[in-house]
Amino acid sequence: MKKKFRYPTIIFLTSLQYSNHLREFFIENSTKAIAFYVLPRSGKIKNFVEVYEKGVKKTSYNLYSPHNLFLWHIMLYIHYLRILFKQTSRSEKIYFINYLFTLSFLSPIVKLFRNVNFVVWVGDYWPMNDISIRIYRLFFNYYHSHTPFAFYQTDRINKKMNRKVIKTKFKKTIVPGIEPPKIDFSKRIRGKITLCFVGVLVPWQGVDVLLKVAKENSNVNLKIIGTGEKSVVDNIKRLIDEYKIKKRVYFPNRFIYKNELKKHIKRSDIGIALYEVDPMKVTYYADPAKIKQYMEYGLPIIMTNAAEISQYIHRFKAGIIVDREINQVNKAIIRIKKNYHTYLSNLDKLNKWLDYKHYYIERFNFLEL
Repeated sequence: MKKKFRYPTIIFLTSLQYSNHLREFFIENSTKAIAFYVLPRSGKIKNFVEVYEKGVKKTSYNLYSPHNLFLWHIMLYIHYLRILFKQTSRSEKIYFINYLFTLSFLSPIVKLFRNVNFVVWVGDYWPMNDISIRIYRLFFNYYHSHTPFAFYQTDRINKKMNRKVIKTKFKKTIVPGIEPPKIDFSKRIRGKITLCFVGVLVPWQGVDVLLKVAKENSNVNLKIIGTGEKSVVDNIKRLIDEYKIKKRVYFPNRFIYKNELKKHIKRSDIGIALYEVDPMKVTYYADPAKIKQYMEYGLPIIMTNAAEISQYIHRFKAGIIVDREINQVNKAIIRIKKNYHTYLSNLDKLNKWLDYKHYYIERFNFLEL
């Protein structure tokens, strides 16, 4: 039986850092899918493009990526035009899923030559009020208000962009989906329990609270996977020595990826994120990748109410929502340890609900042929 491809030509911005599975979804379901990788300017890997037709990779190539911010944006726009005119034809219906307002420049003129429709992807909201952020918001809000298609990663972002949470065919919240793991329901916690933290190390991530939990509870091991500014890293090392917990804390002071990351998370029991709850922080509006990583590796979760994903964790009882208090964290650890099978079962239900292969089909119906 021939596979049905739901969508026409889809061009979308993506990155090696994302874990929302939009890339896989559009490659699997689009007549043509063009992945435009936009990577950090400071990184060694440059921007690049992949082109797929009916799920089959046709070509890929690297893009010139200068480090200078101004030149970087100019080249990104030039690359976008080259992709559009080289990889598509005038007869194709095209949707461009984009979060950079700079790429919409001269779009009415571009539309004279290509049938391209912009879809605004709003994955972050920056609540800070410094002048540069305010100018950015001004331009982005203009782009958003003049584009008929948009999706938001959380209701909190949706509300900020529209003054209320809206849900129409063309503008709605679409929570990033996941690829459900095969959960090992035979897993039991005997003896010490291992908590896993993955992410950029900044003062408001609550790592200091985690270290105090390990200090007070000799049955707790920690994996702190990530790095950050020298002052933050030095403080973590100092606390590990001061609390005399070095033998129970794995802290490589670097990011690890793919199989190495999988190995460490698989050997953990609970994923943890003790963000500071603050509406003036980006995390309050975002969908943190680390929580989805914990879910995809089958770990029940302990987290604060700092991000909207906590509401789904609470609704499905796939973990426990806490304040940044040592007593609450300790109680949550004990409760999950005693009822580990139940939390795994609830996590499996949440994972299946967010299975990108099914979840995205209903949400992206406005892009269908």
